[in-house]
Formats: sequence, C-alpha cells, structure tokens
Amino acid sequence: MIAEGVGSPPLNGIDYLEVLDGDLPPSSLDRQKYLIVYLFHPPQVTFTTGNLSITGGSRITTINVEWVHLAADLAASPLTQPSDITRTGDWIIAKNLAGIIVGSTFAIAPNLLDRALIVRVDKPGDFTEYTLKLVSALGSTALISGFDNVFSQVTFSFKADCPTDLDCRQDSTAGETAGTSPDIDYLARDFTSLRRMMLDRLSLVLPDWEERTAADLGVTLVELLAYFGDYLSYYQDAVATEAYLSTARRRPSVRRHARLLDYHVHDGNNARTWASFTLAASASDVVLAAQTQLLTRVVGLGVVLDDDEYEAALYQSPEVFETMYEVTLQKERNEIRIHTWGDGQCHLQAGATSAVLAKTGSLTLAAGDVLVFEEVRSPTSGLASEANPTRRHAVRLTEDPTASVDAVFGTDLLEITWSSEDALPFSLPVRMVDDGSGGTTPSCIVHGNVVLADHGRTVSNEALALPEQGQRYSPTLLENELSFAEELDVTDLTLSASAMMQQAPRDAVPLISLSEGGRIWLPRRDLLSSGHDAQEFVVEMEEDGSAKLRFGDNLLGRRPTAATSFVATYRIGRGTSGNIGADSLYHIYLSNDTGEIEGVCNPIAASGGTDPETLQDVKRFAPQAFRSLKRAVTPEDYVTLAEKHEDVQAAVATLEWTGSWSTMLVAIDRLGGDEVDDDFVEEMLTYLEPYRLMGGDIRIRGPVYVPLRVALTVCVDSDYSQSQVHRSLRKRFSAEELEDGTLGFFHPDNFTFGDTVYFSQIVKAAMAVPGVHIVYTEVDEDEGIELLFERWGMGDQGELAAGRIETDEFEVPRVDSDPDRPENGTISFTLIGGL
Repeated sequence: MIAEGVGSPPLNGIDYLEVLDGDLPPSSLDRQKYLIVYLFHPPQVTFTTGNLSITGGSRITTINVEWVHLAADLAASPLTQPSDITRTGDWIIAKNLAGIIVGSTFAIAPNLLDRALIVRVDKPGDFTEYTLKLVSALGSTALISGFDNVFSQVTFSFKADCPTDLDCRQDSTAGETAGTSPDIDYLARDFTSLRRMMLDRLSLVLPDWEERTAADLGVTLVELLAYFGDYLSYYQDAVATEAYLSTARRRPSVRRHARLLDYHVHDGNNARTWASFTLAASASDVVLAAQTQLLTRVVGLGVVLDDDEYEAALYQSPEVFETMYEVTLQKERNEIRIHTWGDGQCHLQAGATSAVLAKTGSLTLAAGDVLVFEEVRSPTSGLASEANPTRRHAVRLTEDPTASVDAVFGTDLLEITWSSEDALPFSLPVRMVDDGSGGTTPSCIVHGNVVLADHGRTVSNEALALPEQGQRYSPTLLENELSFAEELDVTDLTLSASAMMQQAPRDAVPLISLSEGGRIWLPRRDLLSSGHDAQEFVVEMEEDGSAKLRFGDNLLGRRPTAATSFVATYRIGRGTSGNIGADSLYHIYLSNDTGEIEGVCNPIAASGGTDPETLQDVKRFAPQAFRSLKRAVTPEDYVTLAEKHEDVQAAVATLEWTGSWSTMLVAIDRLGGDEVDDDFVEEMLTYLEPYRLMGGDIRIRGPVYVPLRVALTVCVDSDYSQSQVHRSLRKRFSAEELEDGTLGFFHPDNFTFGDTVYFSQIVKAAMAVPGVHIVYTEVDEDEGIELLFERWGMGDQGELAAGRIETDEFEVPRVDSDPDRPENGTISFTLIGGL
C-alpha cells in the first residue's frame, strides 16, 4: 500500500538495498563501500550523513557513513566530482543517458534516479547482518517525517555477493507442528490393563468389530500381545530397577555397581577345622590323600563309609569337610604323651612355645606338622566327663624336633617348639590320674595325626550346557552354595596353626575349575586384567545360592565357541553352616577301606566360616568406600576437586616454580567452551580455597586452544544435491548443539585437554552424513582432490600422513568454523558429483 501511494499525504519508505561488490573490479579497494538504497517514492527531504544509522555486526560493529547523495543529483553533476564524494580515485562517477555508471558495469535505470540514494561508508562489514535505519538526526531514534515506521529500516549483508555453494533459499519451518501420537496409557503394564487398552483402541479404529468372546481370533491375538507385553513390562521394570545401586535386587547387579565404586563384595568363605585320626593298633603308616571327605555324624553308620553308605549319608544332609593336603598317619601319633620328668604337679604354662614329648615306637615328627593339645580327663578327679573342653589348642612345629633321652627314666624324648602365634592360651595341667581300672592315665594328650580340613563337598565331572551360536554363554551350576576359600600355601613353614585357620572373605576365591579338551579354565574376580586368549571366567552368585559363570568376549578373556564342551569340578558348602562344634566330625569316606582307620574327630570347633555379605550391607557401605577428599596437596588433588565443580568439564594441574615459591597452576576447560574470564577465575579460587594447602598459591587459567585447519574432498551420491550435502556436512562438523540435541563434531564438550584428533574419526563422521558416497583420504592434484589436516597457521607437519593431531597437556583442539574468526579453526569441503 505504501508503494502504491495510499494515504494522505502518502508515506515513504525503503524498498530495498544493494551493496556494490561483484560489479567492481576485483582489485578495487572500494568494494562493499557503496550502498544503493531504493525508496518507494522520491524523497521530500535532503538526506545528510546524520540521517542514516548502520548497526549490527559481530567483529566489525562501527560503520560510519561518509556521504549520501540522491542518484538524480549525481547524474546531473559534472563528470569530475568533489573530493567529498569520492576519495580513492578508483571510481569514476559519470553521467550518461542510462543513469549513473560505476566502473562502467553497474547502472541505475533512469526512472529510479529520483528515489535512489547513493551511500558511501568508511569500511565494509563482516559476514553477519546489519541494519540501516533512517533517523531524524545522528544518535536519535526518532524517524524522518513522512516515513513509515516499519519501512524506515532494512536488514542487509555486506557479503551478499560473496561466492557460496549453498542454496540461497532457506528452508522454513514456520507453522510446522509435530505430529500427534495416539493417546496411550503408559500405566497399563500388566496383562489385564494391556488387554483393556488394546481393545479400547481397536474400538476406535475398527468400530464394526464388536466381538469380545475369548474364542474370537482377534481377541486371541490381543490377549497374546497382552501376555507378551506383560513380560516385556516386567523386563523393563527389572532393567530400570537393576540400573541403580539403591534399587538393584539381584546380587550380580549390586556387585557390579559396587565394583564401580572400587568396593569388592564378598560371597563369604568356608570354615576350617583340625581333623584328628586314630589308627588301629596293628595299622602301618597310612598316606591320607588330599580332598578326603569327612562327614558329621549320621545315625546308624560306622566311622568308615563305603560308596553305598556314603550315598545314603548324603541324603541326611551332613556337613562335609575335605582334607586340604596330603598327610602321613602313624599309629604312634594317635595319642602322644607329654613328658613330666616325674613331676606330679607339672604344668604347661600359658604362653608356652615348647614342650617335651615321650617318643614311642617309630614316632616321627617334622617341621610343619600340627599337634593338638587336649585335656581328656579332669586333672583332679580323673573323670573324662569333667575334662575342660576349652583346653584344646593346635600348634604347628617350626622346626624338626630335637631327640634326647631322660637319663633317670630312660625314656626317649622329642623336644618340640612352635611359633609365638600359637603360644598356649591357657595353663595346661599335666597329671597322671586314675583311669578307673586301677591304673593311671595322663590327664592330657597330644594328637599327632592332625590335618587341616575345610568345609565343602566336591562335585566332579558335571557337564555344563553347551554354548549356543550367537548367544551369550552363562551356564548355571546344578548345585547351590558354591564354596569360597582363601588360597593357602601349606608348604610355607612360617605359617602358624592359628594363621592357617584365618581367612579374609574379600580374598576368597570360588573353588571351581573347568576342563575343556584337556585345557583348564580358572576363576577370576573379574576379567579386566585378562588377555584376549585367557582361559578364565567369573563366578556370579545369586541370592538363592545359585552360581552362574560369565566368560570373556575375546578382548578380555577368551570366549567359548559353540563347540566348546565344559566339565565342571567344584565344591559346595560355605558360610557359618560349616562352623561345626568340636567332635562333630565322625565319618570318613574311603572307597577302599583297609580297616586301618578307626576314628576321626575334630578336637577343636570349626571356625572362620562367613556368610555372604548381605545386599543391605553393600548398599550401606559401598557408597562410603570413597574417603571424601577434603584437602588439596598434589596436582591430582586439585584436578579431582576442580572437576567436581558443576561448570567444569575437565582440568589439569601442575606445580610450577615462580621464582620465590611454588604455585599450583590449574587450567580449566569449561562446559560449552565458555571463557575462563575474571569472574570465573574468582569463583574457582573461592571454590578451592577451603582445600588449599596453607601457604600455597593457586593460579587459574583457561586452556591453550589449538585451532585446526581441515579440508575434505567429498564425492556426493547421484541422488543428492551438493548444496544439500554441503549444508548437512556443515551442521555435522559445527561447534554447536544440533536441533536433535546432539553435539556437532567440533562442539567444545567433545574435546578437552590433551585429546588427540584422529583423521579417521572425521572421515567416519562425514561418511555418516546422508548423501556422502566417498570421503577421499589421499591427495590427488590431477583429480582435484585436496586435503588439509593441520594446525591452523602452522602448515603441514605430517599430521595427515600420521592420521592424527596430538595436543599437549594444557592444549584443547578447536574448530569453530566462524568466518569472522578463522583463527579459531576452520573446516571446508570440496564436493564433487551429485546433482
């Protein structure tokens, strides 16, 4: 309406604006310094430089108007213009029949001379937009009389004629709305509610279908989907539940969460006890093999069990122990007497670490042998029923006994010594008391046929399920309550008897091994240190005592193939159930009984059995496993504390000498690439002040940015236009957050201190852009393939050949692709092919 002169009087305004750029000689210094402002009507006022205001810009923000003239006035002027119109000499403003000619290439139509303003500015602007506004006076916001409020200003760019591969048309999303989804009840998660929701939905989309009987095919399909939906909902809930330590219910989930906190969950360990054997008087020496099974008493069965009796005994669920090492039994060791030297009031004092034993027959002892002192009768009454059951103690000999002879009684003697760790905890009276049949017997004896046994029954040759092709292999053992025990080196003669009884639950390992084609697979706590071909696995215990086996992935631990056939050998029995009382062991399982062993017992109660750590304890203690860092001394301390700040992405620190004292230099990489300005420096100093070492100085600074210069040559698919692909590439490699919430490749949060930029990563990201057929990785000047991959302004230093650009400890890679600030890094694309 303004262009048609509607109104009384008619209003004037800016129709459009042109920047003289490409029409001038390339060498001209006045390109982009002349603007032609076209009005709707001839102006009724004379314009001065104070009537034009130019604002905007990013890098160049001050644009001054040097002069302004109406084109008709210049057309009527002499050929040579005053010096205030043109100063450079590169321009010729002349009059002819067509209008004003600038450099003989640009012309204003004669009918537009009276409404075209020629404006000269002191310098061209940058790549951002500017606004030219007509005002009544310089510095004023009031409009010129007779000009419309809306059309008194125009937005333009000095770089409109700059060459670009992008389509000038911009896609508009104005007015577009996201598609609406159907109204879904997300609280419907079980069979009933899912069935009802689907039937309600079908009533809307299929109103003619009214059948609801259970026999109807449609209802059957709905119920089938509801059935599977119910299970899927459970799986979703289970996954969400197991995702957090506080809500996880399965033991493997809790264990893994705790492991991330550097907290090791233990599964308990088995109990240990000293087992003592009695041989027949006519027996010769017996070599008792390791892993010989000992059982608690089962009514109706003898001491030695054969195969059938053993199977019958297991039905009664006795506790089963197994000897931990091989031992040689002698009948002379059944009961060894302590030599009293004829003293009727002899005592072994509390704290004793030596004793003298009477040697009978071919009795032999050696370093490493374990003996158990036991009071078998009351030293006062001589009754076995009145013996003190607490006066039982095991010692381990630290050296071979010294043989001697009592010159008075002519008795062969063995002087034994043991470790101070096994020092006698009580005073042990040694008396000869009435045996009830007119004779005498010692009140205390020493058991010599002693061996360490631990809780757990061996299950042999259990065939595990075969792996399935393409499926994660995690077989479950048939028996529950897998035994755990700390490894024990019985050949270490420095270990005392008390030390051999002790175990640390967190150091206990599962007692299981797998055999496969003659190869042995062993358990590990985790596979983080396992090689790609390591024959190792992890045991994951459940709350019900079942055990699953987890194998590697050919990176951390070997992965079983579909043809792998495992046979498992393991032990079952753990926890406090193995802490049986003294004299609870009664049976020994021997497939071939020779009648030489007459009795077995445990003089001392079993101990050390520990139940698995409860999930409640793990959830309580695991988050507290970290000791809160409340001081900053080392550079690592400052890094840890600085990175806890909500605005810090990463930090590095180093202690540097400043001439008189040391200063902790802390470099901060802020989230989003924000500047480490004075305000933030002050904030960080205040934040670190409570942790600072007294007398120490802190200096905060930003990273040293490493701008990169990257250029790629891309072959475009034949179905895509170059402009479309180019725009997508620019977005993908921008330093901004994209519309879908993802970050551009060179977003500041994708790189931090010391990061290496790999050319392969750039190629991979470019290949993921729709329409990209090939990203060339080698320079070919004959084919026009150009590649750049270097530090900005440093030239090629072999980075492209190496395929990476490395940065130092305080450096951060940067590519902003800002045309106004190319020194902040650039990436460009040469496109071939396509539409």
